[in-house]
Amino acid sequence: MSIKNNSRLKNKINFKNCSNMIFSKKVKGILQDDIATQLAFFFLSFVVVLILIAIFILDENYLVGRLLLHNRNQPPTFQHPLGTNERGRDALTVLIFATKNSVLIILFTTFISSVFGVLVGFYTGYKGGKIDDWFMGIINIFSIIPAIILVLMFAQVYNIFTIVNFSLTLAMFRWMDVARLSRLTILQEKEREYVQASKTLGSSTFKIIFKRIFPNIFPTIISGVIINATGILAIETTLSYLKSDEGVRAILNLRFVENGFFDHATPTLGGLINPERFLIHFRGEAWAWLPATLMIILLLFSLNQLSSSISKLKEER
Repeated sequence: MSIKNNSRLKNKINFKNCSNMIFSKKVKGILQDDIATQLAFFFLSFVVVLILIAIFILDENYLVGRLLLHNRNQPPTFQHPLGTNERGRDALTVLIFATKNSVLIILFTTFISSVFGVLVGFYTGYKGGKIDDWFMGIINIFSIIPAIILVLMFAQVYNIFTIVNFSLTLAMFRWMDVARLSRLTILQEKEREYVQASKTLGSSTFKIIFKRIFPNIFPTIISGVIINATGILAIETTLSYLKSDEGVRAILNLRFVENGFFDHATPTLGGLINPERFLIHFRGEAWAWLPATLMIILLLFSLNQLSSSISKLKEER
């Protein structure tokens, strides 16, 4: 009896090893053949390096303090490769901190909204019935109102956001898409034979969802989470741009902040391309707004390409 069990265990191990080898070869194949994916990974690695520089090398106190009037809005030089901003600070240093802050917002918001959305989608999709109908009604209500408008309403309460409360506020209105995707995948998977067999054997709901179903739909969920991250970056950029506009501030009675939703010590990529700076420098001084714009575009491209690559892996698996 023990010999049979050992042989079965060896077969399972060999099958898992073979499947893992095949999967790893597919990953290497996509990375080798797809130039766009290679560029996306290279740029994301570059962003990680910038974040580490901001955390361990640069001094964040450099962003606060008095105005350096003699050094304001200077063009690029050897000492300041990207010039200086309105406060006389080195624009490259500010860009590095802005990249770190924007990425932190993306990570915090994506994590909070995705975990909540996945849990809601899994549970309601698997259980069905009135629970599913009730939550779908809530999701539909939240989806009707644009997240940008809702966050701008919250801005009247906070006036100046921190990274934490901005992420929490934005996550309140970004979990619906992940929940809808998770629910749809669970609805498709729960009718399959292996799920029905697990139910027959008396497995718990938790075990069926997270040990049986989740490994099979993991690429789909991760792809959706990354798409959610791109949406969060786009919303943060749009909101920071809008809040820097005099007309929007007047309508919402918001206090002016140079970097959009945050104070000078917390720059973000969206805040670096506010309307005043963009319109003043658009024609002849692209160094004032182009680096932050390119950083946003490349981040959006890299995240979308990463999501596309994961989708390809799911199709080939």
